[in-house]
Amino acid sequence: MAKKKKKHSKPLPPRDVGTPEVQMKRALLVGPGDPTFATSVLGVLFARNFINSYQLKAGQQYSNLRRKIFGSPFAKTSSLLPGSQGIGEIDEDTEIRIRGRYELAASCLFDCGSTIRITVDKICIYEVMPFSLLHSPSQNKNLLKDIKIGLNAICKALGI
Repeated sequence: MAKKKKKHSKPLPPRDVGTPEVQMKRALLVGPGDPTFATSVLGVLFARNFINSYQLKAGQQYSNLRRKIFGSPFAKTSSLLPGSQGIGEIDEDTEIRIRGRYELAASCLFDCGSTIRITVDKICIYEVMPFSLLHSPSQNKNLLKDIKIGLNAICKALGI
């Protein structure tokens, strides 16, 4: 009877945390928060305790729903190449469900007023960092209030 060789799995390489400069940039963005949240504007706001976990989840879902319908607002090199495809076609029922959830969230956000809608869209969809809020939160209470009102409306619309 032949002995089976044991498969030795190679240890995974350590996670690349980036250059010291990138690590410092992440730390500066999130302040005392977790640097892993520095990958998105919503994550930075959450890491700095400007928004709560429900608002973070609502903003992420709102952004994802919009991207599934309209695609990313940012041009990618891969999309310029011939033959490149997105995630593929989705069935009609799924598209109707996604569109309905997005339109409900967008409608609730629209009801909050144009200033709040534009502010939330800049943060969730276009990833515009509100640096004035990061540098002096006490002087930007109205901006923070607008962000929270908009994200709370999305929470309510999406049932979060």
